Amino acid sequence: MKTQIWIAVIVYLLVAIMKKRLKIGASLYTILQVLRASSFVITR
Repeated sequence: MKTQIWIAVIVYLLVAIMKKRLKIGASLYTILQVLRASSFVITR
């Protein structure tokens, strides 16, 4: 359980850093939703 929380925090921080560096206009929520949807397609 703790591992999942740490992974979620790390992913959130990495996405936030990439959003800032790449100057992406979309919200963090939107970016995370896209990643979630694309990871669902890949694992299916």
